[in-house]
Amino acid sequence: MIGLIKICFETVEEKMFPNFYNTLIRPLLEYCVQAWSPHLKKNIEILENVQKRATKLVRQYKDMEYEDRLKVLELPKLEDRRIRVDMILTYRLIKGDKGVDYTKFFSLANIPYNLRRHSKQIARTHMNLNVSTSFFSRRVIEKWNNLTEYEISAPNVSIFKSRYDEKELNGR
Repeated sequence: MIGLIKICFETVEEKMFPNFYNTLIRPLLEYCVQAWSPHLKKNIEILENVQKRATKLVRQYKDMEYEDRLKVLELPKLEDRRIRVDMILTYRLIKGDKGVDYTKFFSLANIPYNLRRHSKQIARTHMNLNVSTSFFSRRVIEKWNNLTEYEISAPNVSIFKSRYDEKELNGR
């Protein structure tokens, strides 16, 4: 897709890049990411290299470092996007928005609510297989449990997204 854009356009202006990227490239990189999210470093780097190459389409930023291009173009790393998508799906499952019983994926912990934890903690279960750590139901536990009560008590998914994004922006 990046090659086709290069063939069709001599240069990509900064104003045009978000349209190209958000409609043509990123959907391919994020399609069904909850099911296939990479866990091996080499696979994560392969995906990140696609975004790295795509950000070089903007001629005036071509010689900048990748991290700087991301900041200027206001793009997160793909790994951060995958975590965000996982958190949104977890929120929707627990709230019942998806019409799927979340207990098929994980169970809530029976621990008393206190100031350090929110009320929807996911129970940690022991698995013998190392490969299971990359399963959706396993990889979301730590990140979800680190969210605040303020975030998970959002009345709808849009507010959850904005609260999550606000935390991530302030956390950087």
